[in-house]
Amino acid sequence: MWPYYSKIRPFKDGAFSFAVKNDAPIIPICICFRKKRTDIKIFRTRAKFVTIHIGKPIYPDKNLPVKEAQEKLRLNSENTIRRMNRFFKIVDEHWYD
Repeated sequence: MWPYYSKIRPFKDGAFSFAVKNDAPIIPICICFRKKRTDIKIFRTRAKFVTIHIGKPIYPDKNLPVKEAQEKLRLNSENTIRRMNRFFKIVDEHWYD
């Protein structure tokens, strides 16, 4: 675990190999930390507020060999997460001001 780490973590191959072998989708999930809306201390902690955004499923390409399908799925997932992260950081900053 990397608590309160705000950058995108490196992707590992395990989830993508399972997804390709079992023809299962990868669900992109973007976790964004945001400022609290008010100055009221709810739980008197320093914890950050979290917004979780869930994207559309990404399915593996059945026409490619296993290794290529894994790599393509990993790259597609990584690109989707990066786009979601950029977009939702902007949305969350303006929404909760």
